[in-house]
Amino acid sequence: MKPIIKLNPLLNIYTQTFSPLLWVSFLLAGVMKEGIWHKAEIGSPQGGVISSLLANIYLNYLDTIWEKRFSHLGKLVRYADDLVILCRLKPQALESIRILKSIFGKLELTINTSKSKLVRLWKNEDGFDFLGFHHRKMPYLHKNGVMYRLRSFPSKKAMKKMRLRVKKRRLQEADSNGH
Repeated sequence: MKPIIKLNPLLNIYTQTFSPLLWVSFLLAGVMKEGIWHKAEIGSPQGGVISSLLANIYLNYLDTIWEKRFSHLGKLVRYADDLVILCRLKPQALESIRILKSIFGKLELTINTSKSKLVRLWKNEDGFDFLGFHHRKMPYLHKNGVMYRLRSFPSKKAMKKMRLRVKKRRLQEADSNGH
């Protein structure tokens, strides 16, 4: 799930903790894309040098409340503003989504529905991509028969990106060698 973080709540938290001028400068700096400056309109710029730190500070409340009150539903795994909740059963997953929406509401966040989905790992039907890896339950032979384990391997998107980087490097080397 990917939250959309608004600018005003961020400013309130950060200016109470750190130098207001520093945070306002980072949050309002905007971003450069293909040599063109774009004004920051909502929250911290995606991929900005400070955005992971800001997300971690802001979403610390989510981590704390989940661990204290909702960890029985599933394991919350979060890296900056990317997160997954690993639940054993579908009812736990549905309850987790309901609670996550409620917590996000208190933080003035919304779930980015275009980047979020409920994955049916419990039926071994599909997996999910998280932090450049594809995760899914896969069978393995055990002395008691076939068992399932969550396995991880590079996602298709990560592999495509890596192939493009290798191709680009080869072309650069060929150009530098005069080919």
